[in-house]
Amino acid sequence: MEGSITFRKDGRYMERYYDIDGKQISLYGKSLAEVRKKLNNAIKETS
Repeated sequence: MEGSITFRKDGRYMERYYDIDGKQISLYGKSLAEVRKKLNNAIKETS
């Protein structure tokens, strides 16, 4: 999976990535660490 993390104007971080099926997934969090944790959990679930 490949994606990118961006900082939004509303103060949240957003991670967008494509899953195995090619579907775009967006994750949001208040901190960069929170978004990375959610991404790691999503990767573990799909493995």
